[in-house]
Amino acid sequence: MGSLDLDGLDATAVPVRIPVEACSEDGECLLYNPKRAEATSLNQSATEVWLLCDGSSSILDIARTLGDRYGVDAAHLIGDVMDTIDAFRARGLVRVPEGSAQGSR
Repeated sequence: MGSLDLDGLDATAVPVRIPVEACSEDGECLLYNPKRAEATSLNQSATEVWLLCDGSSSILDIARTLGDRYGVDAAHLIGDVMDTIDAFRARGLVRVPEGSAQGSR
C-alpha cells in the first residue's frame, strides 16, 4: 500500500513541534515564536493537533488518535490534519523532517 501524500506532506511523516512559548486556556492555545517575532492563535482542534506533534506520531497516527477520540474515521480527518500541520510548518511551528516516516500504528 502506498503512502498518502497531500499538499506535499506524506501521511507517514512524523511532525515535531518547534520550541515556542505557549499559553493555553479553555482548550485553545496562543503560541509565540520568538525567532520570527510572531504569535499564532490556535482553536481547540488545532491545539489538539499541535499537542500530538510530539515527534513520536505520524500524521496518520494523529488523525487516527483524533478519530478514536471523537468517534470519526481517520480517513475523514486526514486532509484537515495535513492542512493544519502544513499551516504550522508555514508559520515555523513544526518541522517535518525528510525521511521521518516511521511505521504507523
